[in-house]
Amino acid sequence: MLVVSLSGLAATGSTRSPTRWNSRLVRQARTAWLVRYHPPLAQYASLSPAARPGPETTIGRSMKKYETCYIVKPDLNDGDVQKIIDQFKGNAENLGAVVEKAAKWDKRKLAYELKGYKEGTYILMNFEAEAKVPAELSRLMRINDDIIRHRIFKQED
Repeated sequence: MLVVSLSGLAATGSTRSPTRWNSRLVRQARTAWLVRYHPPLAQYASLSPAARPGPETTIGRSMKKYETCYIVKPDLNDGDVQKIIDQFKGNAENLGAVVEKAAKWDKRKLAYELKGYKEGTYILMNFEAEAKVPAELSRLMRINDDIIRHRIFKQED
C-alpha cells in the first residue's frame, strides 16, 4: 500500500506557499498508484494532463451488446416508420454505437391499451455500445411522441 504524508508533499524552503504540493512527488505517487491499481493506464501517468487520452477514447472500456424494442403509433405509414428507424439508428451511431440490425417487425395488437392505442408497430434494433449510449437513446425515445413504449435490454455474451 502506498502511503504519502501531506507534510512530505508540501513545498519547503521555497518562496511558494506551504499549501502547494511538490508536483514531482505528486506525479510519483500517481504513477505508483496507477501501476498498482490500473496497469493499462500506467503508460499515460508520465504524460502531462493535456497529452493524456481524453474521455472520448476507449482505453479500458468495453462495448456491450444491447437490444432495443420499441412500439410506434399504428397510424404512421411505412415511410414515417422508416424515418423513425433511420433517426434512432443514426442517433445510436452518432453516440459511438455500432448498429448490427434495425428492422421493422409488423403491426400487432397490444395486450392492453397504451396511450390510447390498442395496436402498434414493433421495431427491433440490435447494437453494440458503451454503457452511456442506452441511457441517451432511452431519453430520446421518451421525448419522441411517435413512440408508445420502448425497452432496452443488455444481451448476454
